[in-house]
Amino acid sequence: MQNLKNISKKLSKIWKKVYIVWWWCREKYLNWKYNWDIDLATDAKPEEISMVLNVIKEVGKKYWTLIILEWNETFEITTFRSDIWILNNRKPVEVKFCTELNLDSKRRDFSFNSIYFDIENEIFIDPENWIKDIDDKIIRFVWDVEKRIEEDALRILRFIRFKYKYWFKDAQDNYFDIVKSKIHLLNNISIERIKDEIDKILLLENNTKALEELINLWFFKEILPEVHNLINTPWWPSHHLEWNVWIHTSITLIELNKIFSNDFLLPDNKWNIWKITFSQQDKLDLTRTLLLHDIWKFETYSIDENKNVH
Repeated sequence: MQNLKNISKKLSKIWKKVYIVWWWCREKYLNWKYNWDIDLATDAKPEEISMVLNVIKEVGKKYWTLIILEWNETFEITTFRSDIWILNNRKPVEVKFCTELNLDSKRRDFSFNSIYFDIENEIFIDPENWIKDIDDKIIRFVWDVEKRIEEDALRILRFIRFKYKYWFKDAQDNYFDIVKSKIHLLNNISIERIKDEIDKILLLENNTKALEELINLWFFKEILPEVHNLINTPWWPSHHLEWNVWIHTSITLIELNKIFSNDFLLPDNKWNIWKITFSQQDKLDLTRTLLLHDIWKFETYSIDENKNVH
């Protein structure tokens, strides 16, 4: 925190403020174990930031986002702004900048991402009283849900990820229907960005609940139909009690999560017990494998005259 204090003091010399934003704020408020990948927001313009801070990289002049170095730590800092004229449900064609925190908060995606942490005074700043949503365990799109999704369709996957990471409830009963009606907009997003979000969802402790909602939203039908077709692939009870291959896949993921949560104890030939721990990459690779392990059964299954599935 000392380096952040130094940044705040340097900006205060030119009468500017700096705040921590995004996930760090909500996880600090929730008393979660957060790391130090911190994003900052300020009313200072890039040229003013460069006057008092060590700018080592310009992420995008168009977006006024800079990487600064304070001692041995780097931070991403962005000038307050509001995004307008969105292209392909992802990229703002024109960015309007502002100096007021209240205006900056109105353009953010979810209510819990619209709170700020004042570094100098070490207090939360909550211009729209959104902290109440965290207390109530609610996920809420800021203002107009359809507009927020149309601005950036990737917010659909973030909505699912945050909802099941924190076990939050939808702020409105119609979120499911609205999100489902916008799911096709993800076709405008690069597959690399979609993959990054899905990987984060797969690493959730309750990933099966999140994947179930993605199935129901027809996300996989739109983006990865091989997975969606698992629900259309029947299994005969003589082979499996599960009704279809998607249910089977969900069960395998549930069992895998049990192994991850307890780690894995393996006896050797001498009956010594070895504890196997899994890295994040291990977990991701295994989870991907089980999610996809039966995707070709839809292409190959048949039903004989006795209604046996092959």
